[in-house]
Amino acid sequence: ILAEALEMQGHALAALAHRQQAVDLGAPLLQDHDPLMITWRINLASSQAALGLTAPALETTTDLVELVETHPGWVDDETLSGIYLTHGMVLTLDGQLDAAIATYRKGVEIDLALYGPNHAFIAISRDHLAVALYQAGRLDEAFDQSQEAWLAARSSYGDDHPHTHELGLHLSQIALELGQNMVVLAAACETARSDAVTQADRDYARQLCQAARGQGIAPVSPFTGLVPLP
Repeated sequence: ILAEALEMQGHALAALAHRQQAVDLGAPLLQDHDPLMITWRINLASSQAALGLTAPALETTTDLVELVETHPGWVDDETLSGIYLTHGMVLTLDGQLDAAIATYRKGVEIDLALYGPNHAFIAISRDHLAVALYQAGRLDEAFDQSQEAWLAARSSYGDDHPHTHELGLHLSQIALELGQNMVVLAAACETARSDAVTQADRDYARQLCQAARGQGIAPVSPFTGLVPLP
């Protein structure tokens, strides 16, 4: 709890230290498959990855995936999906895109079974998959996943929510590169007029709209702001 509060205040290093301490203190007291220990290790890996400590984060998530896949039923499906999401993020950061895509797909399948196609969780898990596909150059697949993610976000968050706009920008960038200009105009131009996003996002959305209308060059995709789980 303290680590989460520190992270929200921008103290990422202090949060990481507390999460590492929680795992170290819990290790001799809790079993490996204890839900609390698994949650702490997921959070630790997320903090490590956020600070660019990819190697220890990958070690943690790889160990967790092996643990739950060799012992089916040790964790519930919601926790399993969270493990796959975190592992996919770390694999993406490490440049292992094929492995990340395969891992994200496992999480998407679980989320679809748990929540259906229009839940916030499926919006986020599909978006992570779409970004990995985009980075791997698989634009058609990325477009399909990104469009489904945006539609799910609109259903779950609403049209004028920051997460919906963020996913819309991801979709717009992919659509622009595929020549799907009408999709760009439908998604990005809403963001360009929204007060729910930052000025930087509005400027980026405006550039996308202008490029889709043939009035400017396509902006360089930032693709840095993956949306967190709610």
